[in-house]
This record gives sequence, C-alpha cells and structure tokens, in this order.
Amino acid sequence: MSGTVSATEAGVFSPAAVECADLPDLLGAVARLSQGDVAALSARDAEGYVLACDRLRSALDGRQAVAMDTLAARVDEDLQRRAQDQRRGGVPVHPGPELHGFVASMLAPGLHCSTRTVQRRLEGD
Repeated sequence: MSGTVSATEAGVFSPAAVECADLPDLLGAVARLSQGDVAALSARDAEGYVLACDRLRSALDGRQAVAMDTLAARVDEDLQRRAQDQRRGGVPVHPGPELHGFVASMLAPGLHCSTRTVQRRLEGD
C-alpha cells in the first residue's frame, strides 16, 4: 500500500479497534503503512496508530525481557556444568571470550550500552 490508506485499513487504527486487535494483526497493519500513509491518517486514526505502536513495543519489550532472562539462565547453567566438569578433570570453568562476546551482543540492546562495554563487564566478573 503506498500513497493512500483505504478506509478499511485506516479503520484498523481507531483507538477502540487497536485495544481489541490481536497482536499479529496489529503488527501486520502497522508494517504495511509507509511514512506517507501514516502522514495521511486522520487525527483519530493517528491516535490509534500511536496506541498500536505502543502496544506492540510493550509486547516486544516483554518478550525481549523473557528472552534475556532465558539467555542468562542458560549461560548460568552452562557455567555450572563447566564447573562440575572441571571438578571431574574436564574443561575449564571460564567460558572464554567467544561466549562472552555472544552474550554481550545479546544483552547490550536491552542494557542500552555497547556490546564492548557488556563484554568487559562479563569478563571482569
């Protein structure tokens, strides 16, 4: 869709419609609009569009937080497994720079700092 928004598509962004819309449908509707389409929305639909973006952002932030917690738990499990292996004469406990780099790249956006900063913190701990 480019240039103009049909009445049916714009109606998706009424504040009432946004409140009861399924997230996948809302995501599709938001993604289909170009900047020009958004600029052409009525005041009511622009308000709904803002609400839709806020709903989607909140849903994504929540899922990201769960994923970050999951990643941290998996890394912790891995470190505990490595510690047990080392006590049995296996691999060293320190996860190594490649694991720190991977974890840092995953956590940096959520922590609002650079990957290098997170990696230095991980390696320091």
